[in-house]
Amino acid sequence: MIHGRVNSTIVAVLLGLVTPSFAGFTGFDQFGSGVSSGAAWGDYDADGDLDLAISNLNEQNRLYRNDGAEVFLGLNAAGKGFGGLAWGDFDNDGDLDVAASQNERRTILFRNDGGDIFAEVDTFGEAFRTLSLAWGDYDNDGDLDLALGNGGPNILVENLGDGTFAELSNFSGWGTYSVAWADYDDDGDLDLAVANGNSQPSKLFKNDGSGNFIELDRFGSGNSRGLAWGDYDNDGDLDLAVINYGEQNRLYRNVGGDIFTELLRFGTGVGFDLAWGDYDNDGDLDLAVSSLTSGNKIYVNHGTDFIPPGVIPVGGDAETYALAWGDYDNDGDLDLAVANRGQNKLCRNDEDDGDYIKVRLEGLGPPGYSNKDGIGAKVKIYDAGTTNLRGFREVSAGSGYCSMNSLEAEFGVPAGDTFDVEVTWPVSGGVCLVEDVIPPAVLNVREDCAVTGIDESMEGHESARLVLRLKQNQPNPFRSVTIIPCEIKRCPSTAVGSMSLDVYSITGRHVANLLRSKCQVGVYETHWDGTDRAGNKLPSGVYFCVLRIGELQERRRLELIR
Repeated sequence: MIHGRVNSTIVAVLLGLVTPSFAGFTGFDQFGSGVSSGAAWGDYDADGDLDLAISNLNEQNRLYRNDGAEVFLGLNAAGKGFGGLAWGDFDNDGDLDVAASQNERRTILFRNDGGDIFAEVDTFGEAFRTLSLAWGDYDNDGDLDLALGNGGPNILVENLGDGTFAELSNFSGWGTYSVAWADYDDDGDLDLAVANGNSQPSKLFKNDGSGNFIELDRFGSGNSRGLAWGDYDNDGDLDLAVINYGEQNRLYRNVGGDIFTELLRFGTGVGFDLAWGDYDNDGDLDLAVSSLTSGNKIYVNHGTDFIPPGVIPVGGDAETYALAWGDYDNDGDLDLAVANRGQNKLCRNDEDDGDYIKVRLEGLGPPGYSNKDGIGAKVKIYDAGTTNLRGFREVSAGSGYCSMNSLEAEFGVPAGDTFDVEVTWPVSGGVCLVEDVIPPAVLNVREDCAVTGIDESMEGHESARLVLRLKQNQPNPFRSVTIIPCEIKRCPSTAVGSMSLDVYSITGRHVANLLRSKCQVGVYETHWDGTDRAGNKLPSGVYFCVLRIGELQERRRLELIR
């Protein structure tokens, strides 16, 4: 449920009573000359630096290959139309493919065949006027599915894992400008937020874990253009920012239990896109907001409020449709790509405050493991040896309006401190822990918890530690008894005397405790007969099993059939 009242104090700040200087960006390059509607960062050639894809209205889309030393080579890319782009390795072959929406044309999927060659392999959504698209593994089968936000009925394109796709209508709506996946309720599967215009309310769809989406709530002004998930308050769950056309934008805080409160309204004008990123490396997410009429702004997060420091230098009176964050020069701070009517802009971030930890993920692919890009994985950073959360990112591919930030999880952290990095994988249920990381550091974490290609500052860290893994119960669904396997590889210092396995109803009610003891390394197989703590038979339905070790936890969905 999304509700609440605007924080008038913060709105006063946003309206301009406080306007500090802002000089962290320099205009590095201008490129393109048409009408660009989308921007997406991705390392398509796997050379270690981010490349940039731009979608255009009246000319071919463009792919800018980053050859290092601040050199980008412009390559023609097939497709054109007022739409978006999203990178994702749909075939799990280790390189990024790209989907391109084209508004009045069909969405095209291009397979990366290496050597700057992309082959058109499929098209989706004929005559549905697709604008926004986003990759996500909604059914946790290890391959990426694609959500399409359309002028007509919205479409979920299911990846069948054999190179073919099925178009489903799993979530309703029309007049949609933006779609964005996120596991907002932390139940282990991706939910979907949809921003609608044409006087249609925006919607939040809850994934029930069985392939169905429940329309949980309606929100917004009926004139929304883009939305983006991010944990702005570092409390470990995802909040939602929404940009509106001709009306104030809104920030909704996730307070748990499917409840969002409207924290504040900010900005006015005609906007399309917004994107979360910690541009100043101070440890919390800031918000870039586009405008067609009044200049783009960075809303700076100081922990308790947002302050608009001024306008990003986008060049004259450019009308901006898309924004995307990515560290293209690998200097540890986020740069901003801006897609305009007219020349586009690449804004290089020259802030030198704070330090950074960058995490790149590699899933092991199906069966039983997550997609190669680690999309849907959760990355958290703690002060070393504590449970003090410093930052949380969920890896995503597509948000805002027709845009995509990089797949790297970037964290700004204080210089001189030491941190633990925790990665929770969506399909295998594994939790990897890299301890005592000294920034600046770049970690490449694989789903088996191997760490490769790490910084010199991380010398000696040969692998992360797999702390726990909760595997899927068998059989599932079940009628009488099911077996729940789990593995404890290590007991963290914060988990002394604490290990539990519990079952909850879909409403969050605790119904059974299956294991509670001092943390001990080992492999466990626990049986559950579908009864509650008093031995009463529970009705058919969806339940969740949660394995906890101290502050670490992993959960799985169980289905009981009577």
